[in-house]
Amino acid sequence: MAPEGDYDIYVFADLNGDDLFRDDELVGRTTPGKPIPVGRKYAEDNILVKGPTLRLDLDHPQKADFPLAVGGITRKSRYASLDDEFFDPRYGTMGLYRPMELLAHTQGPFFQLEDYDPHKTLILFVHGVEGTPQDWKYIVEGLDRKKFQPWFYFYPSGLPLEKLGNTLARSIMLLDQTPGYGISNLIIVAHSMGGLVARAAIDRLCRDGKPRYFRMYISFSSPYGGIEEAREGVKSAPAMVPCWIDVASDSEFLQRIYSTDLPKDVPFYLFFGYRNKSGASGDGTITLRSQLDDRIYVKAVKTYGFDATHVGILNDASVRKVFNEILETVEP
Repeated sequence: MAPEGDYDIYVFADLNGDDLFRDDELVGRTTPGKPIPVGRKYAEDNILVKGPTLRLDLDHPQKADFPLAVGGITRKSRYASLDDEFFDPRYGTMGLYRPMELLAHTQGPFFQLEDYDPHKTLILFVHGVEGTPQDWKYIVEGLDRKKFQPWFYFYPSGLPLEKLGNTLARSIMLLDQTPGYGISNLIIVAHSMGGLVARAAIDRLCRDGKPRYFRMYISFSSPYGGIEEAREGVKSAPAMVPCWIDVASDSEFLQRIYSTDLPKDVPFYLFFGYRNKSGASGDGTITLRSQLDDRIYVKAVKTYGFDATHVGILNDASVRKVFNEILETVEP
């Protein structure tokens, strides 16, 4: 997600243990005069640019050709509660309009409430536009934590959806390959626009065949048919948040994700809401036509409708009861 350009890479190590990276602690770098070009045409899946192999020499540090004395960033991924200020709703707004600031805040894609247990089924929750993991609080409080462990994809929702989906897929694959973090069972659960992010991630995750651990996909109130207002806005707005371009009805992104099918051996359950005080068909935010788009509706093992609003569906006792019953069908 760095701006396009040519980059030199410098690697520093805190060799003296003073919690600072200093200019005389340079342990590796790219070859002088041979910077790494970064841009869309060099990126795989619009995310990763293949870099060179760097040789690190901690025994013979060099001095950089610029002054440096910066503190290291300690990334925390486990929090005791979703009520933690780290997940405050204001960060959802930040992620929509100032995505790079949210990336600086999170420093990584996944967060959890407990130490990882490879023997439990991992449920990966994907929030919607302008959301945070805090949106899942009520649903998570009803989980059987002896069987299931909740993880959360905390992402800047303003970015292009395909990029967010590819990042999610790659992060899942990397997690499975990390020693001590092998995935036994994975369920992906998404809300709102997170359903489109999850759909893109599933396409990437299953490109070379369904992973052995991927067991189920569940979505709540997702705009699978896009949003007509976003389509009209894209036509007239002088500037547009990237995600709105993708969520617009008939967008190129939507056409791409429906060019491939969901894995036939991964059960998909679709939840939708229909409470709307205005009398229009939908949940007050997403129309029923979009929630039940034919391209996705026919792929669901079962579809559940609730008298709930777009946000209220995640805080409804009947919804949570059905959700937990579905989870119990996943074999250990």
